[in-house]
Amino acid sequence: MVGIESGQTKESTSEIMDELPNALKRCAEEYGADFADAGAWDIALAYDGIHFSEAGHRSFANHMADVLAGLS
Repeated sequence: MVGIESGQTKESTSEIMDELPNALKRCAEEYGADFADAGAWDIALAYDGIHFSEAGHRSFANHMADVLAGLS
């Protein structure tokens, strides 16, 4: 589906990551699963720009709680 190999350039990795939510959404639709695009939630990241900060974890949890509450 989508993969990032060792040695990818920043640009090619960015292109892959831009397509990832669409690929996951199509996969969820194909299998009848729900999908939430956490990339659209503007989650605060830590100093490395990859991992969630402490506030980012709280924000992610709050968003997921809303998503899960909407499933029942």
